[in-house]
Amino acid sequence: MSRSELADGVNAALDRLYPRRNLTAHYVDSRWIGKLERGEHRWPSEERRTALRHVLGATTDTQLDLYSPRRTYTSSALAEPAGGL
Repeated sequence: MSRSELADGVNAALDRLYPRRNLTAHYVDSRWIGKLERGEHRWPSEERRTALRHVLGATTDTQLDLYSPRRTYTSSALAEPAGGL
């Protein structure tokens, strides 16, 4: 699938998945898809992620290698370093 075809699919999916909302501001083009492929867009809007998953047959954002740039820390990440003080 070309970038243009994927962009068209995402835009059509936005219309199908959110029929009562005007999401034209969320429409994408082939340049946006290219930026996504290069990692310049790592965490698109929820609507765009949903449309991408729909078009590409993915069930999770992780399957599309999408991740939030905001890090969350678990208790193990905050634990005292090995060797202690």
